[in-house]
Amino acid sequence: MENIIDKAEYIDAHTHLDLYSGDNIPRVLSEINNYKIFSLSNSMDHNSFINTLNLAQNTDFIIPCFGLHPWKVTNNTIDWDMIESCISRSIMVGEIGVDFLWVEDKSTFPIQIEVFTRFIELACKYKKPVNIHTKDAEYEILNILKKATPPKTIIHWYSGPMELVQEFVDLGCMFTFSVDILENEYSQKLCAMLPTNIILPETDNPGGYSWLYDRDGFPKDIIKVYEKISHIKGIPVCELKQIFRDNIKNIFTTNDNI
Repeated sequence: MENIIDKAEYIDAHTHLDLYSGDNIPRVLSEINNYKIFSLSNSMDHNSFINTLNLAQNTDFIIPCFGLHPWKVTNNTIDWDMIESCISRSIMVGEIGVDFLWVEDKSTFPIQIEVFTRFIELACKYKKPVNIHTKDAEYEILNILKKATPPKTIIHWYSGPMELVQEFVDLGCMFTFSVDILENEYSQKLCAMLPTNIILPETDNPGGYSWLYDRDGFPKDIIKVYEKISHIKGIPVCELKQIFRDNIKNIFTTNDNI
């Protein structure tokens, strides 16, 4: 994988490529290949992972990640044998996490915690990095990570309490900044305060951009994220490209696949 990272012009540390409609897939693949976007494509569930694996056959720049999104956790009848098999074969575990903000059915909250805890245990067992969703569950997630910390952890699109950030940093976590950084003052402030060696860019597309702005999100939106981080940090984009390549390599230094 190191060779692919070195060839990349851009890093998208959190995206969902399988969620694009079939009509948009040619454009998506074209942008990823033309702009050389190393894309950590997170899955929502098993079917999502299979679809991502199929997409990845079209380019080396798509890295399929297996996970179970908290929105998909509705009961505790989960095939853990299948999940463990997928984790053992996946380069990264994601997207996983806990969501107390967007999930309306509060009865799932205890199950979300149980499922997330088990995923973290398996990530530790197989020495896999993880990509974590934390909405309104930052305290709970932090406490779980303190008990069992995977080799490398990405905190995706953090919007939680600022006073918890250093505790995540102390655990060795990295933070992604998504398309909201173009206008969101909180994300801009967080980006300014964190050192460049623990941050990464992402889009969370296709939903990230379309959720905030007036059009569908596409892979090349990552360029805008680079440009904004460049402005905030006072670092030329050309230098950021190498910083982010180094950072993503660091994510996989404990992974046998690099």
